[in-house]
Amino acid sequence: MYKANPYITIKEEQMMKKKLYATLLGTGVALAAMSSVFAAEPATEQQANEPAAGQVRIWHKVEKMDESKLEELAKEKGISVGELKQQMKQKKEEKLEQMAKKKGISVDELKQQLQQKHEEKLEQIAKQKGISVDELKKQLPDSGQL
Repeated sequence: MYKANPYITIKEEQMMKKKLYATLLGTGVALAAMSSVFAAEPATEQQANEPAAGQVRIWHKVEKMDESKLEELAKEKGISVGELKQQMKQKKEEKLEQMAKKKGISVDELKQQLQQKHEEKLEQIAKQKGISVDELKKQLPDSGQL
């Protein structure tokens, strides 16, 4: 039987291995936990001023939800579908007002900016695909909404 160090007993060697494994495992867990802290990039000033891409899209999706999903959501909240639609519309307007206030512009100006960005995005996608914007809008469901 091979023994690495003749002055250490088998029990001592096993204990050292266990301590080594425990240390390695602990180090691995600590590194994994710390890596998530540095995974997110800090927001730049430009990102802080721009609405999140998902914010604008959510409202398009909510407005176009099929009736069964709206009924289910209204049932969960204990209100009618009409009241739910009104709440969603009100929340949308509040979000737009907040975004406009952060930028120091009116809601109408914000809507124009968002529409312009949407058109630019459509142009970019159409250019990548090598087609016109009108052709792209025909391909997209929901009348050209991304």
